[in-house]
Parts: sequence; structure tokens; C-alpha cells
Amino acid sequence: MPSIWFEEKSGNPAVHPYRMDVGLFVGLAPLRSLDRLPDPLEPWYRQQGLLDRVCPPSGGIHLRDVPVPVDSWETFRRFFLWPQAAGQSTPLREAFYPLGRAVKAFFAQGGIKAYVVSMADPLSPGAGEAERMATLERLLYGRNGPFVGAADRAQLAERPFAALPRTGESPLSQHGIQLGSALADTALVALPDLPYLSAAPVEPVSVLMPERPAPESFVECVAPHVPTPYRRTAPPFRPLHDPVGYALWGRAIHCLLSWMVENAREWQLVCALPPPHPACGPFWWAELCGTILGRGLDEGGCASAFFQCAFPWLGDAEDAENLLAPDGPLMGLLAANALKKGTFRSAAGSLTAAVSSLDPVLSLNEKEKVPDSVHAMKRRLCLFESTPRGTQLASDRTTSLEPAHGPGCVSRLMGFILKAARRLGESLVFENASARSWRTVEQGLSSLLEAVYLAGGLGGTDVQNAFHVTCGTDTMTQQDVDSGRLIARIVVQPAVPVEAIQVVLAMEPSGSVSVAS
Repeated sequence: MPSIWFEEKSGNPAVHPYRMDVGLFVGLAPLRSLDRLPDPLEPWYRQQGLLDRVCPPSGGIHLRDVPVPVDSWETFRRFFLWPQAAGQSTPLREAFYPLGRAVKAFFAQGGIKAYVVSMADPLSPGAGEAERMATLERLLYGRNGPFVGAADRAQLAERPFAALPRTGESPLSQHGIQLGSALADTALVALPDLPYLSAAPVEPVSVLMPERPAPESFVECVAPHVPTPYRRTAPPFRPLHDPVGYALWGRAIHCLLSWMVENAREWQLVCALPPPHPACGPFWWAELCGTILGRGLDEGGCASAFFQCAFPWLGDAEDAENLLAPDGPLMGLLAANALKKGTFRSAAGSLTAAVSSLDPVLSLNEKEKVPDSVHAMKRRLCLFESTPRGTQLASDRTTSLEPAHGPGCVSRLMGFILKAARRLGESLVFENASARSWRTVEQGLSSLLEAVYLAGGLGGTDVQNAFHVTCGTDTMTQQDVDSGRLIARIVVQPAVPVEAIQVVLAMEPSGSVSVAS
């Protein structure tokens, strides 16, 4: 009888430039050892200009620091180990594998496609501060050097980080987050390991070991050896942040956002707001808004229309011992929302899957001292909350200080328009500057925006009030035309969502109810 075998094929990583649901995860993940690339990936890497890095002349398959397209949690596990650490005989605890947990949550919440860039193997639970700072350097820059050998959290938190290099023409010169600039369908970006690298160090604790009676047997008459009933072990790790940790986290976020403003304005950076250390006190949120989230990029802060920050952390229904960072679930909800409703619609109200609880929960003491904490968080964060229906996303917001750019759906709509404009501009690169090409730009963008308006993404009583596109002598000077520069002006009126309406009812002594405000 002839032999029968089954070969598992990976899907073709086709790229659609208008998609707003594709995530890019950059972090620490152990790679599997592969003998060869799946058939669809080799021509794809050749098209991306990365085949020489993946398949170097020295031989072997090297997927470190390159984007790996995955369309399901099962596909992720074909390329990355789970839960065993690469080169280690001990199991890798999920709590110290943030990237893997984030990707798993992304697909569990409805995401269908992502790129994963592994910069190194995950750190061990006992990694020291110097090792974590070196890993943070590699995560951001893909190499050693920008930190100038600094290994102290406090020292790094006091100085601005070196700027990420501008995206070069050769993909082989790009690292980490820069690799996503060549992927036209990237829309959401996350670095799940960041809060774990900037967190305050955790001291081991003494744990009493239960005595285990030995089986009965004949032994020689010697002095008995009494084992020590205590051992030093680390508790379940929660990346609690003290003021130094928040400052270090803010420096890293500011570095990423500054690069995105110059190179990838159509992206949204999605991160988890680290939980506060008890040393921060009840006013930690107000202090955070006054320093990191209350300042724009020009002032060294992280308030930006390109940044969506998720909070609080979530209880994982599959792993009750360890908290789940909310960045992976938020990316999954945003991706599912873009596929079902459209990226220009708010994802607020979306229910989460496999989430059991929230942590931390504001105490009564915190609410009394900071009475507007929850409402302030909803205006600045993507906040999860518990409801009778389950855990849901209560607010879909950016950290921008500008009210017009506060709704996350508005920023994602702008990213979609930028993607469409970039795509249209690429098709006109070899066209002569003329009234004909200007009309092509106006008609192309107008048709796209009209479709968005009909889908409910733009406000206004009619199409004329919803948007306006101009390209011609009103937007360009003769010098612009002579130098080959084409400038189009787009004015849009986004449909701003109403995420919540507060109605205060007052009951009179007579029993009648009236609206107080």
C-alpha cells in the first residue's frame, strides 16, 4: 500500500492596504526550530526584501527580528514555542511570556490577522535589573548602544531616550517596530513586554514547605538530616510600577510615538497602563496625568491621538493566578469592531471573552479622595469595567489632550484616510503634474469619503457638509508644482460617538420623579 502523509499548509499572507484590523506585536518570544519555511512564506519574504535575513547564505531559518504573519493562535504556535522556553528544560510560566498571552487574547477577542516580531527569548522570572534594561534596549532599537551601557532604572528614567532611526529604504536595516512600516495593512501596534521590563523589582519571599513523610524503610543508625522547611521564591509576578517605573515606561512610549509621528501616522499604538505600586499612594492617577499622560510629545509626555492606553488589568479565566495585560484584549476588540462595524465606529460596549475580573479596582478611599477618577479615566483611557452582562470596554479613547482627537474611532478614521491617500499617491508617482492628475486625486478621495459617509462614519446632513476635497492651484504653489509635490486638502466631519449619557433623577417628597440634570 503506498504511503499516505499529511502536510499542513499555511495561508497565503496576502496584504490589503485598506485594512484597519491587522495587529503588529513586537516583543520577546521563543522560536521553534524550522527545517524550511512554509511554501507561501518564502515568496512573501522575498517580496518584502527580507529573504536574505530569514534564509542567510550560512544556512538555516532565522525568524528573529523579522515579521511572522499569523492568522490564528494555532498558526502562532507553529512558529513560536508555548509554554516551553527555548533552550530550557523548565516550563516557561505564562506570566513571563507577555507577548504570547497578548497574541492569544487578540485572537480570542475576534482578531483574525497579526504580525509577530520576536526580538529575543522571554526573560526568566529571576532576571536582574541590568538584564531587563538590556532587553528593553534591544526591544526598542534592535541592538545595543543607545543606552550607552546604562543598567539602572532610575538613571534611564531621568534622561530622554535616543530617537529611533528613520525608516530606511532597505528592509535589512530595520528592526523591531520599524519592520511594520513595510507592511501596508498594519494598523494596530503593541509591545506587550514593556510594562514587565519597566516594573519595580520584586523581592523573593520565604515560603513554608510542607513536610513530606518518607516511606518506611530500614536505614543505618546515623544522625538524621533535618531539611530546611523554608525556601526563597518569587510570588506571582505583577508588574507594579513605582514613580521610577512610570517615568521609565513613559520614556519608552514617548520614543515609540515620536517615531510613529514621523514614519507611521496611520497606526495606533496600543499599550497597557501598568498597575500602581502601593508606594504610589491614592493620588497616583492624578500624578500620572500631571506628568506623563497630561503632556504632549513636544513636552516629553505621551498624550497623543496615536496612543490608546488600556486599564485596568484583567483576570484570566484560564489562569486565575496571573493577571492578563489589557493591551492584547483591546487590540482584539478593536480588530473585531473594524471588521463588524467599521473602524470609524466606537468599540465601547464590546464584551470581552474569557475575562473573569478586574485588577486593580479603585477603593472607596481612592474614590473619596479623587471623586472624578473613574470619569477622568474614561476620558483618557480605554477603560474596562464589570457589568451584569460581563466585562466590557467602557470607553474607546486616545490619550490626546485635544477634544476633537479624543475618540479612538476618530483617530482610526484619520489613519484610514491616510492609508487611502498614500495608496492613491503611489498610483500617481509617474504621472505628470497637471489638472488631470489633480482631478484624479479629488475624485478618488471623494469617492472613498462618500462611501464612509454612507456607512455612517461621517457626520453632516448631506455629502457636501460631511467632507470636502481640494487639489489644485488653491493648495499648491508654482514651486510645489515645479518640484513635483502634490498637495491635497481634506476637510472631514467625523461622526463623534456618544459613549455614555448621564441622567440625574430627583424624587420629590410627594413621590414624583423629575430630571435634575
